[in-house]
Amino acid sequence: MRSTLAYSVIVIWLQLLGVIFSDAAAIEVADLQFTELDKRDGLSNTVVLDIAEDDKGYIWLATPNGLNRYSGYEINQYHPSDNDPHALPSGFIQKLFVDSDGILWIATHSGLARYRPESDDFETFSKQNSVIKLDVITTISEGIDGSILFSDHKYAYSLSKKENDKIKIISQIYKAESTIKLIFDESSRIWFGSNELGAKILDKNTNEVFDLGMVNPWGISLDTVALHDITVIEGNYWLATNEGVYVISANGGQLKHISKELMNLDGDVNVTSIIEFDEHVWFSSDNGLFIVNTNIESPKNISSADITHLSSDKKNITKLTQNIIFGITKDRSGALWLGTMQNAFKFHSEFSEIRFHSSALKDTDGDKNSTIWGLAQDSSNDIYFASQQDGVGRLDRVTGDFDYLSFDEEISLGTSYWDVEIDKEGYFWVASSGGLSVYKRIDNKLELLKRYFPGQFVDYIYKGKDRVWVWLEDNGLYSLDTTSTNSALPLPVHHEVDNTSNILLPIFTDNNNRLWLRQENGILIYSLSSNTVVERIGKEKGLSSPVYGVYETPDAFWLTTRSDGVLKVDKKTLQVVQRQTRDDGNGFIFSSIGTHDSIWYADSAGVHQIDLSTLSEISKVSNAQLEFNSLGESAVLATSNGDIYFGGNKGFNRISKAHQVSTVETENRTSKPELFEFRIFGESNQANTGLLGIDKQAAEETSLANITYNSEKMLEYFESRFSISFGLINAVYPKEVS
Repeated sequence: MRSTLAYSVIVIWLQLLGVIFSDAAAIEVADLQFTELDKRDGLSNTVVLDIAEDDKGYIWLATPNGLNRYSGYEINQYHPSDNDPHALPSGFIQKLFVDSDGILWIATHSGLARYRPESDDFETFSKQNSVIKLDVITTISEGIDGSILFSDHKYAYSLSKKENDKIKIISQIYKAESTIKLIFDESSRIWFGSNELGAKILDKNTNEVFDLGMVNPWGISLDTVALHDITVIEGNYWLATNEGVYVISANGGQLKHISKELMNLDGDVNVTSIIEFDEHVWFSSDNGLFIVNTNIESPKNISSADITHLSSDKKNITKLTQNIIFGITKDRSGALWLGTMQNAFKFHSEFSEIRFHSSALKDTDGDKNSTIWGLAQDSSNDIYFASQQDGVGRLDRVTGDFDYLSFDEEISLGTSYWDVEIDKEGYFWVASSGGLSVYKRIDNKLELLKRYFPGQFVDYIYKGKDRVWVWLEDNGLYSLDTTSTNSALPLPVHHEVDNTSNILLPIFTDNNNRLWLRQENGILIYSLSSNTVVERIGKEKGLSSPVYGVYETPDAFWLTTRSDGVLKVDKKTLQVVQRQTRDDGNGFIFSSIGTHDSIWYADSAGVHQIDLSTLSEISKVSNAQLEFNSLGESAVLATSNGDIYFGGNKGFNRISKAHQVSTVETENRTSKPELFEFRIFGESNQANTGLLGIDKQAAEETSLANITYNSEKMLEYFESRFSISFGLINAVYPKEVS
């Protein structure tokens, strides 16, 4: 009974909203990550029918129960009122449109409304004060002459801003009532689309309306039940219909039908909107999102392989939990917004450039995360990781899925895993609480070949050019030759190193075939040619903090230290010659890696990119962007394609090559700061309630003027107490704006 009721409610919603419900080298899914906006953020309703951005950068969201304005920080709601003639006329909002003058227009079930930012209220056009015949306004557009075009269930209208908002009837488009979803104006014709009565074109010269399912002057054949959207790309018309997407040429000929078969769907597909974004074509539907990756200029050649499908099946990767998507909107920051049956979703490429992968197992409730201590890449560029609690896992870089490999042996209860490396032969070296093990991967299973140091705690592996190295607390430094594993597994070689420290951790091999060993109070440099210690770097050379990473360039060594940041070391003298100026409040550094002209390291404040030429910070990934994944010691990997992975207590983070800054530069990611709020304190402000659009009770405490849209506000003498708030409207990373 519950499932039947839920289905009935959805069908009723879709009929009411004018959406037909269906029976049932490409973009990588792993690169697509959405953030969600819901009632917890202040939305008035979970169903988001349309989204628009105004000229200030505010995001407006239409719902069946009110209008919402989102600043990136908070949501203001707008609702109808029986006592205020300038309130929103109806809470059910079908469509939003921002015209070329930056004016927001709202299609409601009680007329057409225009937002007045100076007074933060609305002006309504309805059948009570105009020639409008039906008050349910279904869509809005702008004519090529700047007039506002809109429709009800039968008629199309134009509102002329040049003629004091004069409204006239263009024509009756449909004989029976239906939800008109589209008005698309061209020089000699206007396209109209309905949710159930098909597509029509009005000839401006004759004022005659033609059904595109029948003979028409343009030779267009489109016999579909619904037409929801039109986007012109490379001179071709992309049409969103209940039968998928039709692409027709300027002369009316059909170039391509992107059908349900081409989308690899069993049931019908109802496409609701189309947008060109980032050299791809995106379209929304009641089956999720579809992205056409290639052949946009030559749509005849589009095949199934060119189309990426995002549905709720991939929600663990993309965080897009909904399939029924009403529309797509692009904002000025480069983000895409989706209005769906359950909340709004936002995609920005910068969010995907910094990606979090949870280590929680699929068969749990999502709360059981496992700490990542080791990361490795094989010759096929697949990413593997060592999870402390769950063993060795593999990440699919295309889909973003991960799975854990099984072991062909019985694992002792309580075994913990600390590191993984993969040699040139493809063998897996795994450090655990039970020793150092070598495995061969067969499908999704690891077959044990040999276990070294059984029963001993091994928590770190260093892979050099042709050896793996481990440090054992009781037995010292060992190496194993990885070049011999294809014929016979090597014997461990013990290296006698004079050491006054309790630990000698191998961390780097330089171009002179010397192994760098981390001590608690410095660095020992061990010659692999002579098997002797040849240098020591400590306080006498300017090093006073443990080293967590070494990077070599032609002119210097770069040491990342626990407390002092990045140090430049002269290659000949091994003397520290330059130091980074670092914020001591960021805590200890615990993992580091060098790539090209930068050092990347993690500390308690996030991940930092340090330019080697200046030793200054040129980018930062905050903890919020990392989804508060506390990063682990030495759990870092630079992949062959330039991405950087950091492991932590909840999973691992990927910083893509696209996010990495190569030189010191200033990046302007968002618009200029705007005045968010201006409050005047005092009971005398009751007199201003009408002007400011706030209720009397609120005015007795403060006066909140919506002066974001105004250039000035004159204050009386007694209004000398006020507060001002500034911010970046709809910033890319709102939590990072201070």
